[in-house]
Amino acid sequence: MPTPAEELIEARAAYRRVCAQLAERDQEAHDLRQQNEELQGKVDALQSRLEGMTRRVYGWSSERHHPGQQRIDLGEPEILAETPAPDAAAATAAISTESPAPLTHAATTDGAAGPQRRPRKPGSHPGRRRLPASSEVVEQDLLVPEHERLDEHGCPLALLGWRTSEKWDYRPGTYLIRRFRRAIYGRPFSVAQDRIVADMPAMLIPRGAMTDAAVIHTVVEKFADHLPLYRQEARAGRCGFPLRRSTLVGHVAAVAEAMAPIVAALGDQVRQSPYLHLDDTPVRMLDPGRGHTATTRIWVYRSSTATVFRFSATREGRHPADFLADYRGHIVADGYAGHERLYGLDKAIHVACWAHARRKFSEIKHRYPLALVLVEDIQRLYAVEESARWASDVDRHRLRQEQSRVI
Repeated sequence: MPTPAEELIEARAAYRRVCAQLAERDQEAHDLRQQNEELQGKVDALQSRLEGMTRRVYGWSSERHHPGQQRIDLGEPEILAETPAPDAAAATAAISTESPAPLTHAATTDGAAGPQRRPRKPGSHPGRRRLPASSEVVEQDLLVPEHERLDEHGCPLALLGWRTSEKWDYRPGTYLIRRFRRAIYGRPFSVAQDRIVADMPAMLIPRGAMTDAAVIHTVVEKFADHLPLYRQEARAGRCGFPLRRSTLVGHVAAVAEAMAPIVAALGDQVRQSPYLHLDDTPVRMLDPGRGHTATTRIWVYRSSTATVFRFSATREGRHPADFLADYRGHIVADGYAGHERLYGLDKAIHVACWAHARRKFSEIKHRYPLALVLVEDIQRLYAVEESARWASDVDRHRLRQEQSRVI
């Protein structure tokens, strides 16, 4: 029979074993809870991505806020279910009472009624559009053959008049040869040094084979009508003019060189503005030898009076930094990290873009009530800006102080 000392030792050992088992189970429970939290985070992230993709595919394509459509239900509530937000309406109401209502516009008329058109019946044809009065008119006479313009006795009928009808026509563009005849003045039988010859007019390409009209036509078709140079080359070939693509490239280069002083003046005008807008857009460019197109950038610098576009092969921040090297005004731009070199002490001041800030809240407003409240507050700021669109600077500042500051 064990002694009391031995029983005490055995009880202590059993107690330590139980404590060890409890500690092990607590550790397992802690690990399971941590694993559950990680899995729940992944599920929330995947659900958020699924909802975002669903809204992009089936929802509104614009970023306009539609309070009546906060969710898209595709019959899978267990996947697209939203987070319950019983306090969203109360939070919205509480904040909306502190924010001013959007300004409304009263329609005003001067009482003068202009010429009213007769209302067109629903479904009826609007009628043909009138041809421009300044258009060139080419008349084409349509005569009846002589053997058909006879009466029943075989006598020829007299021409009594014409019945006219007008149609739109098109004359395909074609190239022509402009021959310049330069007058030569001098005494008869004199040497060539004593003669005077009229000068040729100034041309974009002085020794080229094309006039300025043909050169400008190439640029207009490429950039205004989006007709590539190889198609212009093919069309000229069909007209019988062997116009090479390298010649067309020279046309574009000549116009660009002639426009360089104007572009530089526009750049100076933009940089003199107290504020400007800066943004970039990707453009795919053919890059022979790589097997795929290259993604280039077109940067836009816009002030209240001028707009300048600049091209770059990459999106490096040095491109806007070079253009705005000495600029000290306000720049409205997104949060692109490459723009950071533009801001700082004795540099430009960054003005954040409301559209980019609102976009992040708009993406999560379906899951978080506070994000929805912020989106609606931004809508109220937009309403204030819309009401002050055509106001003077003084009135706009007053409205912002009275309306926007409260929001």
